Amino acid sequence: SSSWSWFGSSTTKPAPPAVVKKAQPQYPRKAAEGWLWKQDSDWMKRWRKRWCILEEQRDGYSIKYSRDEKGKNPLGFVPLRSNSAFAFNEDSIGFGFCVQIGQDVPARHKMYFLAAETAALRELWMKLLHEVASSPEE
Repeated sequence: SSSWSWFGSSTTKPAPPAVVKKAQPQYPRKAAEGWLWKQDSDWMKRWRKRWCILEEQRDGYSIKYSRDEKGKNPLGFVPLRSNSAFAFNEDSIGFGFCVQIGQDVPARHKMYFLAAETAALRELWMKLLHEVASSPEE
């Protein structure tokens, strides 16, 4: 016979373990950040320096861009599902790369042109984007 006590008296059987809830990941999670140049989407196609943060959201990754390193008031987001990133050379900007958004993603623009200060930074960002694009979704 088991000897459970419900009202504070002693018991000879240990209490069942408490159900431990698995900690939910905190979103957004920063994967990388730094200065990049982003081409405007208007007809003038000006290049503007933007603070970019590669973040993991609940529904995938995105690049959030803003005017300053605080990133408090983002100017926009580049969704990164089914994306592909490829390098290009343009004399006016230097170390450019393009993020092309897959057709399955609702986005205002399907191509985003970004550029880094050096070839090494461009390669680093492109490597991160390829890793993010190939990571399995939960």
